[in-house]
Amino acid sequence: MSNSKSNTLTGAKLYLALIFIVLVLVLSGCSQVSNQNEGAISNDALSVPLPSALEVLVLDATNLVVDVAIDGRLVPCINLTVDQMNTTFSCDITVALSVGPHALALVYSVIDTISNKVVVTTTSEINVNIVAGQTTLVDFSEVALIYADTDEDGISNLVEFENGTDPADPDDPPKTISVPDFVGLTNAEAKTQIDVIGLVTGSEMLMYSDTVEINRIISQDPASGATVAIGTSVALVISKGAPPPVTVLVPDCRKLVQAECNTLLKTAGLLLGRITRANSVAEVDTVIQTSPLQNTKVAIGTSVNIVISNGPFIIPVPIPDPIPDPILNPPILIQ
Repeated sequence: MSNSKSNTLTGAKLYLALIFIVLVLVLSGCSQVSNQNEGAISNDALSVPLPSALEVLVLDATNLVVDVAIDGRLVPCINLTVDQMNTTFSCDITVALSVGPHALALVYSVIDTISNKVVVTTTSEINVNIVAGQTTLVDFSEVALIYADTDEDGISNLVEFENGTDPADPDDPPKTISVPDFVGLTNAEAKTQIDVIGLVTGSEMLMYSDTVEINRIISQDPASGATVAIGTSVALVISKGAPPPVTVLVPDCRKLVQAECNTLLKTAGLLLGRITRANSVAEVDTVIQTSPLQNTKVAIGTSVNIVISNGPFIIPVPIPDPIPDPILNPPILIQ
């Protein structure tokens, strides 16, 4: 930043990482949230990740337009260039950005076949605080994407471009679409994508999974890559997370010897834990107690401690000293 009062982004470079490059502008993984990369404002350079909803190749200044909204003021990017080798594109913007808080948003548009600029998606605003002489990190991990639908036919401009139909003509909707891959997305992200591309969320089944996080998509029908008609329902299987442990009841080992109790525990899928001994009225060497107690619900594989009887505690009876016999042991008289 040039001083403590202002930061002039004259001739600034806007670097936007391109996520997954493909041959045409397509919708793929168009999550409601952008990728997890961080942007940064340092000196006169602003770097920002491109939303992962857009996968681009054959992308150049003739078909891509990026505008930056700073505090509600739309600033066009000029001299747009695309570096496909390094998966970045850059442009120059001219704007005075003062030190302090600002709201930043990005607007992505494409140029159609008759040279019309058509907005495809806009990010929600990001609040940044410019500090003189310091790099300001910009967190785009929670950026929401707003998909434009110029002709209000329920199908986003992005999908219309993908299918070669006119995004401004409600009577020219795409008839088919290639189903994206929803597996691994959150349920909310998948539903947002399904709605944006003109499909319909169908049945939703919950299922336990050891590998897929809770509330994320395990599988879908139709599968990714299938060509289906607009309006087709997509069934989703959603993870309930890891299955709960199977529980069993602790068997009653009382009055059994250790070996018998161990067999009973193994049959129930439990382990023999710590063994201690204690006095008890129960028969010697039989189990008098378990921990956890019998009939307690525990997970398979739980260790069960046992207490084995030593028999009752016997209080010894003291033996009195013998009384001396006066005949055999006459008293000795001391004179």
